[in-house]
Amino acid sequence: MNKNQFEFVRHVYDHDIIEIFLRLKDKVKNSSLLVEGSNPEDLIERWELSIKDYCKNNAIDFDASLDKGTLIVPNKHGFYIIALVMKLMAIEDFKIPMVLDYQEGLASNKTEFIGIVEFNVLGSFKNNSPFKDSKDKITEIRSWITIAKSKLKSQVVIEERSFESLFRDKGFPKKLKALLESKAITESGTWVGLSKKRTEVNILIRILIQNGCLYSLPQSQIAKLFCKEFGIKLSERSMRNEPKGDGELEREYRRILNF
Repeated sequence: MNKNQFEFVRHVYDHDIIEIFLRLKDKVKNSSLLVEGSNPEDLIERWELSIKDYCKNNAIDFDASLDKGTLIVPNKHGFYIIALVMKLMAIEDFKIPMVLDYQEGLASNKTEFIGIVEFNVLGSFKNNSPFKDSKDKITEIRSWITIAKSKLKSQVVIEERSFESLFRDKGFPKKLKALLESKAITESGTWVGLSKKRTEVNILIRILIQNGCLYSLPQSQIAKLFCKEFGIKLSERSMRNEPKGDGELEREYRRILNF
């Protein structure tokens, strides 16, 4: 194994295990920061042995790295989770979101990284941190997980729920828009309609659903995107309702769409 793959230009939020180790050694000197019953010497020995095992397994000179004062742990290595837990122990609690944001940015799969923090890092931190500030840091980690999930979900929703993404045939939205324009149902992309009832767009949506043109999604979600795409203003309630007694409108839309 090439030892050079473990040496990079260091960023302040990288997992420099030597810097982390030195910070932890300095932190345990202050007994007021430790949970009652914690032994500083035992902690230092445990951390040092863990790092030495990592170095030994990867043909890295621990003493040389210690003298150099830096040794970055790659995010794809199995020791990465241990290094992250130690990093979170060593830093101030207000820096936790910045560290996790930076590490998430390095991850090839953000969903997987958030899962690692939630199901591996959080529990390991809770069980192994000997410091009194653990409770505040756990709160920070949990808060970051919640926010990160929300951001990821928003990105997925935006990506998956464009107007075009509603359609099974990716070429159909363009054809539909051209057809609506040619039949004067829209003008310059803006909805005009066959009647003065704007809820008639729901008739079009229902026919498209019945004929398998749209993916199976809640009616209100589809209607919102149709309204946005064609400049229609409808209330949430109106997005779920069709104009009453307008069978002629449905027949005309079916004729236009050739359904």
